[in-house]
Amino acid sequence: MTIPSRRKLIIAALVILTIILFWTSSGFESYFHRAIEFFEPYAADYKAASIGIFVALAALSTMLVSFSSIVLVPVASVSFGKILTVILLITGWLTGGIATYAIGRIVGPLIIERFFDVRKVREYEDVMFGGKAGFGLVILTRFVLPSEIPGYLFGAGGYHFGRYLFATVIAETPYAIATVYFFDAIVDKNILIVAAGACIWAIFASLTAYLVYRQINKKNTAPV
Repeated sequence: MTIPSRRKLIIAALVILTIILFWTSSGFESYFHRAIEFFEPYAADYKAASIGIFVALAALSTMLVSFSSIVLVPVASVSFGKILTVILLITGWLTGGIATYAIGRIVGPLIIERFFDVRKVREYEDVMFGGKAGFGLVILTRFVLPSEIPGYLFGAGGYHFGRYLFATVIAETPYAIATVYFFDAIVDKNILIVAAGACIWAIFASLTAYLVYRQINKKNTAPV
């Protein structure tokens, strides 16, 4: 079975394109700084509203397949500061995760039939809720699956909310920190940090995907 990764690959491609444009095109870099100068006064004058909008968009990015708030991170980092941006990202992603869990719990079967590949979802449910999956697999799955899937899946499968929330915190916190500081390194043109971050991400993504695949294969090949 294939873990959905198209959205992550698209995001990775956009990040690479952004790096290339930012580091090779003075016009693109100038446009970025002009955008920062345009938004900064509004973020300063309407800070509460700006924070609310950013958190809401971060939450939506965990709920909608075709939407990502990651492009707003550089602007937020400059406007709010890196530490606050990390906190806001985590807050937004957790909010979206809670919302998707609640939706999955209430109307999960209808959503699954309408928007997802039912066969693949049933395979995920069999692995996650078939009685042999430990909490470690739940955390790994949160790392591997696209962010908009786990909440609906765990909610529809009736997974324990407290454990789901804890797994979400564990998965999203390092990702939020890495995202903010990685984009900050791009803006600062710190090639060493960008290269190291990209290598670490590739190794970690490959390792977690392998571990999940291995657990899924064990489940699928186990004697009945």
